[in-house]
Amino acid sequence: MARKTALADRPAVLNARDAASYLGVSISTLKAWRRTRMGPPHTMLGARMVGYRTALLDAWLASRTIDPDRTDH
Repeated sequence: MARKTALADRPAVLNARDAASYLGVSISTLKAWRRTRMGPPHTMLGARMVGYRTALLDAWLASRTIDPDRTDH
């Protein structure tokens, strides 16, 4: 039950600073990923304000997970 509550309390959209913290990277890394289109999907919330949907951050992380038991990576 505590996990459901934690997920429900989580904001749907994070700013760049909070998204970087969520991913465990620096803000400059997140900015570089945006510039090179290598990072998680983002949304322009204004002329200079970037947002990251937590559901998309989770999906992006899941897509980058490497199974240590696989031999074809």
